[in-house]
Amino acid sequence: MNLTELMDRAKKIAISQNRLANSPADMGADGHLYLCSASCIVRAAIEMSGDNYYLKEFERTVAFSDKHKYLPELFNRYGLDGESAKRILAENDKLPEASRLAWFCSLSKPDVY
Repeated sequence: MNLTELMDRAKKIAISQNRLANSPADMGADGHLYLCSASCIVRAAIEMSGDNYYLKEFERTVAFSDKHKYLPELFNRYGLDGESAKRILAENDKLPEASRLAWFCSLSKPDVY
């Protein structure tokens, strides 16, 4: 998997949401699923793998999952470093919501492996 393409896709997912949730995700009042930074990376990895079945499963379960277990496992499943997921989760959650999107968009590919 090309990490530059992965991060580009993850950033597009985040930008299309117009915000990043507390990890791992939350449901907006409008019923829309909002992902955190690590969840955007995982969603991009799932999309790029072509695993459409698992994408639907991810969307159904991510908001209710144990972020410290589920997201690192998915990072590993898609060839990324699970410890990076934990670091990204921690950074995401310590930032105020208004700062998360800009922070995430400044990340580069070495941040996920």
